[in-house]
Amino acid sequence: MKIEIKNVKINNSFSEETICFTADIFVDGKKTAYARNDGRGGCTHYSSYHKPNNDHDLRQAEAYAKSLPSTSHEFMGKTMVLESNLESLIDEAVYAIDNKREADKFQKKIQKACETSIVYGIPNSGGFKAIGFKGKLKLNDLANTIQGQAAIRNLVERVKKELKDGEVILNTNILF
Repeated sequence: MKIEIKNVKINNSFSEETICFTADIFVDGKKTAYARNDGRGGCTHYSSYHKPNNDHDLRQAEAYAKSLPSTSHEFMGKTMVLESNLESLIDEAVYAIDNKREADKFQKKIQKACETSIVYGIPNSGGFKAIGFKGKLKLNDLANTIQGQAAIRNLVERVKKELKDGEVILNTNILF
């Protein structure tokens, strides 16, 4: 059985404890139900798009989700075992989508900073630092002149001296 979550709309501005979202649930390619969470720490709710007497696909998806293995999670030094169910599958899928969106957004921010600065930090840490030139000069434009190339090399050497444990230069648009 294939359970997919599509048409996910996440509203992080309304998320307080959990992700505020709405989504459609597809079972074996068929739009079967919708899911939502109001973002206030409560459960994710889902309901069939069909009449109560005609929600066979949703019931099969619930039974399938319950048949999947339980998962173990460490929390405050204790191991918690969570049994699989359709709600947990929906939540995992939505969190994965949200994490990917946030990672893509962060990567775009790094790429934008790399246009005008030497960007450095610990990869995949969620943060970075940038050192550039006055006037927000683009590195590609500077690289067209011998003086600009020398200035970029000098800035890279300066950054290399400032790198702390685990930090690397994140630019992919310069050779250093």
